[in-house]
Amino acid sequence: MRGKRERALPDVIAGAGLFFTSAHSIWIMLATCCRVGELSGAAWADVDLEAKQWRIPPENSKNGKAHLIDLSDFAIRQIEAIKTLTDTTTNDQGETVFGKWVLPAKHNDGPVCSKSLAKQIGDRQRDGAPMNSTRPHDDAMVELIREDAAFAEEYLAASLEAIDEPGGREAQLMALRQVAQAQGMDAVAERAGMQRESLYRALSPKGNLTLKTLLAILNGAGLRLTVTRTSPNPGAGDPLITPNSSIARRTIMSDNESHER
Repeated sequence: MRGKRERALPDVIAGAGLFFTSAHSIWIMLATCCRVGELSGAAWADVDLEAKQWRIPPENSKNGKAHLIDLSDFAIRQIEAIKTLTDTTTNDQGETVFGKWVLPAKHNDGPVCSKSLAKQIGDRQRDGAPMNSTRPHDDAMVELIREDAAFAEEYLAASLEAIDEPGGREAQLMALRQVAQAQGMDAVAERAGMQRESLYRALSPKGNLTLKTLLAILNGAGLRLTVTRTSPNPGAGDPLITPNSSIARRTIMSDNESHER
């Protein structure tokens, strides 16, 4: 029987007594690396489940620019689960029309306050609360990555695309380290043609990855880099480098420029 410090993240979330929508919101944030305010202010008009895309408008993003997020199948399942609880009406054509907000406030008079979700999670991490005394975040992420290969690609892709943001470099090193730990540091080091100690140093918080080392580590993890244009006009912006994955690529759209994230 597993002890408290051995509980996996899915067990913790399921047993925390969160609202149905809040539990799925946590998975959406993990799957897309979005901010809580970006999700709490999301409107159904910006979510295209058929195209597997979610547009975050400038007014909801921290840097004031729109973001276009490619949604993985995992993220779509969480969004669809929330949608089953969304209030609907029928228009004159007999079509079902969903309410405006993905996470509406209690009286449907606007989106839910971002502090509401944060408080739910915070309250459950107090002494004796359901989400307290669980395994460290790093261990929980390693297990989640180990169990879901698609999430691992999505998580790493998002960390690489956000590398230029404050704290982005540290987050990228942590994501690479967690992916390597999930696959086994010895195995990744061997496939990368590196000594185990060298791999640990490269992925430490003070690691200074060169492009050559990054490529070697990704190869050791069974991944590779691809270049994706962020603008349909050649020369309009720098290329975006991501792992070879079709999910979770964040393309920052603006009227006058493309910004590498």
